[in-house]
Amino acid sequence: MTTFRVEVVSKPGMPDAAGTHLLSQLHRFGLPSAGRVHVGALYEFSGRWSLSQAMSAANTILADPVTQQFHVFSGDRPPLNGLGAHWRVEAWFHPETAHPARHGILKAIADLGLPSPESIRLGMLYQIVGRVSQAQAERAARRLLADPASQQYRLLSC
Repeated sequence: MTTFRVEVVSKPGMPDAAGTHLLSQLHRFGLPSAGRVHVGALYEFSGRWSLSQAMSAANTILADPVTQQFHVFSGDRPPLNGLGAHWRVEAWFHPETAHPARHGILKAIADLGLPSPESIRLGMLYQIVGRVSQAQAERAARRLLADPASQQYRLLSC
């Protein structure tokens, strides 16, 4: 069984309204040194997939080719993204959490003729750029970015 992760973010130069809104929330939350925030979507597929099948799903189902870019990777470490030093918060929905997009993604995968993944996880990606300490990033992840009732989060220094 192979696991691929896909992250979908706004293309450079494209507006990131969710990131702009979250930046103002972080400033009010007590992180005035956060300079930029990027918000994206995360997907994890496990099953008998090849890299080309994961790329096909990302390109045709998960990302808007005009406004978004995607990265497909396997393993635990995400690819470098050119943001420089930043905090990366991955807020993954618990597998038992009913997510409205899951059914649509599975249907679109079947419509493409791709094999159905054995499991699929969905999540949100938050990239916080600026002079933010680990304690501040941890507090923001725990209290503002991830809902403990439906998500678990992972904090990475990039």
